Amino acid sequence: MTRSGPHVMRVKSRTYEVNLSRELCLSCLKCCKGEGWVYINMEERKAIAKYLGITPGELVDTYCEQKDGWTYLKAKQNKDLDCIFLNRKHGCEIYPVRPKQCADFPYKWRYENITDECPGVREV
Repeated sequence: MTRSGPHVMRVKSRTYEVNLSRELCLSCLKCCKGEGWVYINMEERKAIAKYLGITPGELVDTYCEQKDGWTYLKAKQNKDLDCIFLNRKHGCEIYPVRPKQCADFPYKWRYENITDECPGVREV
């Protein structure tokens, strides 16, 4: 969720500064809601399952969907399509072992209008 100090990134011809805090992330949580998929590989499945005290098979059966050879986390069936592991008071329930795709947001995500998705990102 956070890294220390500002981080500068470029997307096409734009430059952005990322400056996040745990408090800012917990007040927003947009990156954990909405349409989209969080894909998890076998190593991530094993780590998440171990953290939850279940087998990788149980993780997939309970918390994942599979399509076209990909495994991804389910979304809750609420109006915001929260990630299955999102706790709105405390954040990610699997934070220490969250998938790389989550850990990399917004630092390695490269798309225009990222400022609409994350209040910790601003164009400079």
